[in-house]
Amino acid sequence: MGGQLAAGKSHALNDIVVRHGGRIVQLSPDQLRTFHPRYEEIMRDRPHEMVPLTSQAMYVWSDMVRQYAHQHGYGIVVEGTFRSPEYLVQYAQEAAQPVPGVHDGFLNEIVVVATPREQSALDMVGRYLADPPGEGRWADIGGHDATFDQLPLSVEILENTPQIDRVIVTDRAGTIHYDNSRGPDGAWQQPARAAEALREARSEGKIPFNAEQAQKWLNAYWKNSADLIAREELNPTTAPTMLALHQHADRVAHVAYADDPERMAQHETWQKVQKIVFQAGERGVPNTQLLRHPEEFMNASKEEKTRFYALVAGALKETSQDLPKDAVEAVKRAQQGVAPPMRGTSTSPSPQAAADKRQGREKDPGLER
Repeated sequence: MGGQLAAGKSHALNDIVVRHGGRIVQLSPDQLRTFHPRYEEIMRDRPHEMVPLTSQAMYVWSDMVRQYAHQHGYGIVVEGTFRSPEYLVQYAQEAAQPVPGVHDGFLNEIVVVATPREQSALDMVGRYLADPPGEGRWADIGGHDATFDQLPLSVEILENTPQIDRVIVTDRAGTIHYDNSRGPDGAWQQPARAAEALREARSEGKIPFNAEQAQKWLNAYWKNSADLIAREELNPTTAPTMLALHQHADRVAHVAYADDPERMAQHETWQKVQKIVFQAGERGVPNTQLLRHPEEFMNASKEEKTRFYALVAGALKETSQDLPKDAVEAVKRAQQGVAPPMRGTSTSPSPQAAADKRQGREKDPGLER
């Protein structure tokens, strides 16, 4: 079973177990990381590097479990990202081999979870923050995007592997978008197009949300940003992921606020502040001195805004050539004692909070799991 990081594979895993009558063993290699002899030390001293520091042991132990299951005739479902298709092809070839006196070889089924890039990238951060400090598994945007981009390529390779007997493309909700099996002659019963079905189900090339879903995504984005800063974890390791989400947020906002120019303008203003905050955290500004939310800036006095820009100016000026022009101009104005070039100092609530108030409901920034 495969999907990019934070694709949300739990529902698909349950469906697999039910489909096979519970006669299979579940193997999630990530769960083996906690058995690393230095796990507690790593989580204490280098929690954001836990994944690369434990990967070698995890892969070795995963292979040991898989080989044991095959030798003793246990059906097994292995969860992963499908980053290395050559490994999966080898696994399928080995699983199809009989073990005399134990079994005649296993059928191989591929289940792929189709989740849009924007959703899994956001949930990757949200799920990390859902765990207490020091217990979560941080994964960066580079790893996420690499697994997202590789997934359809791996699926195409697997569908062309003779030892693969069935391919299913599903999603978090359990909807089946594609299901193809080999017939008695070994040929696929339908045209082989799993990779194409995956791309379609992930809505690649467009924002995969309606206005309500897009607003929910933005609520979670702002909440995750504030929570990360509150935990003092916006740093050179985590900031690149937040900057990537910042870019996603601008695209999602065009759907969320397509019919509301005022709220779109508010979002754009907030994002100018938020980008400077993320870049300041990336360059080492203490989180205790950063804004948790742009609304704090909007409600601040001119003097407080100037002090904020002066605070981050030292961290930003050394690499100002990498910053957007509006951020550089904001720092320059702050240093000169001039009001930052924002749309205003409105103390109005957030765009979504305002909408919630108009509709008589409370803001619900909960994450889609």
